[in-house]
Amino acid sequence: MAKRIPQPHGGVITPQEKGDKALNPHGRPPLLVTMILRDLKARGYERVGKSQVVDAYEYLLGLDVTELVNISKDKSQPMLLYGTAQSLLSQGLNALNSVMDRVHGRPTQPLGGDQTNPLTITLKDFTDEQLTRITGRHQAD
Repeated sequence: MAKRIPQPHGGVITPQEKGDKALNPHGRPPLLVTMILRDLKARGYERVGKSQVVDAYEYLLGLDVTELVNISKDKSQPMLLYGTAQSLLSQGLNALNSVMDRVHGRPTQPLGGDQTNPLTITLKDFTDEQLTRITGRHQAD
């Protein structure tokens, strides 16, 4: 039973205890996104993982234009396939570059310099704090 506390004005208060169902019998209502995700899951939709995205992109890159057109017109296709097919058809090389970067990563690029004008970094140009941050090591005392 809850504790009753008399007050100076003659009244009594009864503070609620932690976990008391009378305070909020149904708990905190779920957030909108949580409700939408539950609904989608109940209707059979699944999350698309990173590896599935890569697989889908790789398959789309191997299709001929006719098949890409068919996918881009079929609104029953998953959004990943539908939208990517439309982008590949409408944006051409730009979309292709974006998909290739997503699937295989961007190629490494040199920092700068060449045979006649090499890139030179002098450690004395850095402060001790900067060197510690770059190397992750502390200077021995």
